Amino acid sequence: MENDFAQDLLGDFNDAKDISVLENSLDAVCELKDSDFLDAPTAAQAIATACLIKVSNEIKPEDKDRLKQKVDKALARVLERSEAKDLWQESSEYDEWVKSVQELIQF
Repeated sequence: MENDFAQDLLGDFNDAKDISVLENSLDAVCELKDSDFLDAPTAAQAIATACLIKVSNEIKPEDKDRLKQKVDKALARVLERSEAKDLWQESSEYDEWVKSVQELIQF
């Protein structure tokens, strides 16, 4: 399955070679107030960012450690309360989705 968010993010990161692209994606979730709505595209972008951080060899270890803290916070919010969670709950693959997001938190 293609993920346009992931492809766009990867392109932006490859063009900029700057972790601020990744940080901005995570900050879009981390900086939300508890009462703020987390839409599905923003949640998907955070998940794609976490995947990219996990597999990238182009991110310095110290930057990866700092980003990991934001990944954990962003993905916890996605799992707790987001449009993405609501949409996945309607799917027969909800449990698999939760497990895959939890694995990104634990990398």
